[in-house]
Amino acid sequence: MTRRLKIRRSGAAVLVGLLLGACQQPASGRNSGLEGGASSIGELLNQMVSALNTKDRGALENLRVTEEEYRGIIIPGHAEPGHAPQRIGEEAAEYFWGVLDTRSRFNAAGLLGNAGGQGLEVVDWSFTKGVKTYAGYTAHRRLELRVKSLAGSSEEIATGSIAEVDGRFKFISFIRD
Repeated sequence: MTRRLKIRRSGAAVLVGLLLGACQQPASGRNSGLEGGASSIGELLNQMVSALNTKDRGALENLRVTEEEYRGIIIPGHAEPGHAPQRIGEEAAEYFWGVLDTRSRFNAAGLLGNAGGQGLEVVDWSFTKGVKTYAGYTAHRRLELRVKSLAGSSEEIATGSIAEVDGRFKFISFIRD
C-alpha cells in the first residue's frame, strides 16, 4: 500500500519556487518613464498632503506607480547600475505586485484615517534609508515627512519609498519597508 503525503509549502518556499522556476522569462516590456508623477519630491509631497487634507483616496493612489510601471520599470530596473535588467517570471511579477499593491492600499487607507482632513502642511522630510541609484531608477527610501496642522500641531508621517525616473517622482508604495 502506497501512502501519499501532502506537503505544505511555506510562503518563502513558494516565493523561491516562483523565482527559480520562472527566471528565464523576461519581465513585461520596459516603459520609457513614469506617467504623470511630480517634477520634484516637494511637489509629490505637497500633492500627498493635499490628497490627505481632502481625504481623496483616488488622488492619493494616483501618486503611486501603476502595475505597468512596477513591472516595466521598477522590477527590471532594480539592478546595480551597469548591470543587465533584472528578469523575473510572470508569476513572480504578479505575486510581487499583488503583495505590494494590497499592502500599499491598506496603508493608504491608514494614512487617510489617521492624517486625513486635518489641514496639514509640509514642514520638511528625510529618507531614513537614504537614496539608492539602481540601473533603471533612483529610490528615495523610507520617507519621514514632518507636517503641521492649521491648529499648529506637528506630526510625522512615516511611509514607503519614492521612485525617481527621468526627473519624475512617484511613490513605489505606501508600505513602511
